[in-house]
Amino acid sequence: MRNASLAGLMSALFLVTGCGVVQLPGLDKKSEARKGPPPPPPTEPVNPITIDGEILDLSTAGIVEASSSAPFEGRPPPPPPPPPALPSVSLANINAMKCSQVGDIETNSLAEIMNATAAEPNVQPQAVNAQTVSMLDDFPGIVKLEPKRDEAPGVVTSGHCGATRIAESWFVTAAHCVDQAYDRIELIAGTTDISSPFARRIEADAVICHGGYAGETGRYANDIALLHIPEEAVVSLSETPISDLEPTNFPLTSSRYPVAHMAGWGLTGFEQELSNTLQTADLSLVGSGPATIIVSSKTEAGPCIGDSGGPLFITEDSGIRTLVGVLSVIEARAETGQFCEGDYQARYTNMAGFIDWIDEVMLYCSLDPDLCARN
Repeated sequence: MRNASLAGLMSALFLVTGCGVVQLPGLDKKSEARKGPPPPPPTEPVNPITIDGEILDLSTAGIVEASSSAPFEGRPPPPPPPPPALPSVSLANINAMKCSQVGDIETNSLAEIMNATAAEPNVQPQAVNAQTVSMLDDFPGIVKLEPKRDEAPGVVTSGHCGATRIAESWFVTAAHCVDQAYDRIELIAGTTDISSPFARRIEADAVICHGGYAGETGRYANDIALLHIPEEAVVSLSETPISDLEPTNFPLTSSRYPVAHMAGWGLTGFEQELSNTLQTADLSLVGSGPATIIVSSKTEAGPCIGDSGGPLFITEDSGIRTLVGVLSVIEARAETGQFCEGDYQARYTNMAGFIDWIDEVMLYCSLDPDLCARN
């Protein structure tokens, strides 16, 4: 096509100019043609060809071809399209609710009463016959959880649970630990001894429960909650690593993982006192389902009142400890009806069944902090 245009133009030029010789830039020598495509045209024609006094524009005749890929000088590239906006949602849309709005549900796992004389102690599931934890690294991310309510001047209702750090500003615990209208939710971090002057107290600014949680009447199904701390408090968590929430390397079965590990600051026995130092015990893994992990005490050691919301870890062959559960319920011994003694079982919320829910809550709460902020 390009050669045909050139031939047509040449014929036309000879007809117009008679016998005059027409010199076309870049095509007058065969050696020049072998050197490759012609250079770009000058700003003004060289030896311009005129017809009736008007300069003939050779670029329109196919002699000079503009490169469509050449950038336009001085024009910035167009900006990338904005990411699609996430739809506006409520907590109900992501199957969540503020824990203070759970409602008046029946629960016998409210709080250990400290310095309060107007109410009976009503406590939650320090480990029985346990060992003292020497290093926090054995239980990455673990902290003590104390929800508090001011009943009267000098009278404070305080709950006692555990929680585990799962993201920079987020902790996971049991919903029944925070399902009341507490005045503040405190986390004690940075040490195995919560009475230590090195212990750091941080107040959560968002407390989100699973939308399917219904307390005792719902047999503590979906017993899981997330706690958020202010961004300025993150710097104080340098000694509280983020726990590994990745799926286990193998299916969570008793044959593959016969031993699991718990820790907490709860009671050392049902009628004993809370521990100031972190206690641990190995448990036998009985079985697991999509939402629940069942464990049993091992050598009469296991979780007790005050350990609720605390972590259950398994150890992979590599030595990495993975968070697999959050303590929900301690079962009474069938023979005696007693808790935290002899051989007994406990039920943990299976983290594997709630990973998507956790990710979604953290995403939407980060995009809209007011959606999740405490009242």
